[in-house]
Amino acid sequence: MNRRRIRTVVLVAVGLAVLVAMAGCSMTVPFGDDTDDSGPATPDGTETPSPEAESPSPSAGDRDSGSQTETPGGADSDSGPDDGESTTENGDTAEATGEEETTGPISDTGLPVDENRVYNLTRDLLGSDADAPTVSVEELNYRSGETDRPFFEYMGLTNDTEGGSTGAASAAVAEGPNSVVVNEDVLGQYENNSVDRFGLLLAHEFAHTIQMEEGWSRAELARKLDLSTSESLMLYRSLVEGGAVFTADQYADEEDLELSQIARFDRQYGAAPDEQVYAYAPYHHGGQYFDTVLDAATGLGAVYTDDTPASTEAVLHPEYNDTEPSRVSFSATSNRTGWERQRSTDDRLGSLFVHVVMTAHADRAVAEKASKGWANDKVFGFENGSNSAFAWATHWDTADDADEFAVAFNRTLTSRTDESATNISVARAGNRSVVVLTGPRTFRNAIAIDGENATLDITLQADSDGSVDTWATDSPSRQTAVTG
Repeated sequence: MNRRRIRTVVLVAVGLAVLVAMAGCSMTVPFGDDTDDSGPATPDGTETPSPEAESPSPSAGDRDSGSQTETPGGADSDSGPDDGESTTENGDTAEATGEEETTGPISDTGLPVDENRVYNLTRDLLGSDADAPTVSVEELNYRSGETDRPFFEYMGLTNDTEGGSTGAASAAVAEGPNSVVVNEDVLGQYENNSVDRFGLLLAHEFAHTIQMEEGWSRAELARKLDLSTSESLMLYRSLVEGGAVFTADQYADEEDLELSQIARFDRQYGAAPDEQVYAYAPYHHGGQYFDTVLDAATGLGAVYTDDTPASTEAVLHPEYNDTEPSRVSFSATSNRTGWERQRSTDDRLGSLFVHVVMTAHADRAVAEKASKGWANDKVFGFENGSNSAFAWATHWDTADDADEFAVAFNRTLTSRTDESATNISVARAGNRSVVVLTGPRTFRNAIAIDGENATLDITLQADSDGSVDTWATDSPSRQTAVTG
């Protein structure tokens, strides 16, 4: 199957993504309202944004109006009280907060909320004395969590409709420690339905500016993490965005608001169309993680400086005690004429990516089980003209963990209706490693896997001799691939 060739080397794109991760944060719109994408490789043809943190903008169904409206992703979402949010339609800030309007360094932006009061409370919740940023309202065209990459297309995480987009639009962006920009497009969505939602939105973005001002996200977290892989970038995003989501909920509790970004992202992550699940993942899982490990936002800094989780598996399963990536020796070569190794697309995806794939094509109960026990992985890229193909070698803590992933992944292939699903095979390499092969049948049939478990050499042979036995959905467990 022909795949669009990556026009800009992905290695360069990952480098750009690192710059994005270091520069600013945003919140997505509900389908989108609160999502940031400073994450794995920025796709070609998309403008690389400067902000470090962004807030997903609210989808129509998340406007606290209780109404059900089609969202930008084409899905309906009903944002009633059962979603953990309630409708508040006060006409002015004083009514919404129950307080006199305060004065401070933030100029009046015209937003129906007391910006200085929101900032002061957010800063107090984080135990910081950081200076307040400027706040402006502008047009924002940035989308977070875009998945327009060949391997993601094989995984069924892209939008195949003509002119369709992936990722989630941004409601607001923290462009750095001194600047927050609110998307003018969401102004009417919030203003007409919930003044309190503006407060929550700003608390999220102010948390990002404080993360940067205190050096937590840039100096500490970015220094600790190797931001050269999708796994490490998603870990960074989950901790940065999750910290802001958790802080926004602490703000809501302090103001006695029946609003919750944690509850909203939980709903959105489960209901998002396939091409948006990846975008909402860091918000949802990051928020859940901090809600599990912290009692108050004052502990946020320590997670960035002292108690940083080792992998996205630790974010997904904080109760699990074996989340440090295992040492593996994986390699790949091509001996086939016309097919070249595309090393710029090599990557580590992590447990969170497994969860995203399973959530998109199975359900969250399956995703929880299949993502637990991840030990390490590596994607190897191959290219033949316009054809892209990949070998995704995954390693697991136990044979049962490997079985769980292999069975669950195979079952997602039978439930998918996109053409890409027919170009995927699953092979075993020992009892603790599973290799997913994506590409034309001639490519998959020519792969030989030498070794097993933590030591694998994957070779694209000159001839298609069926060296690898693929693992059918109904095969007995722990079937081992024939090695070349």
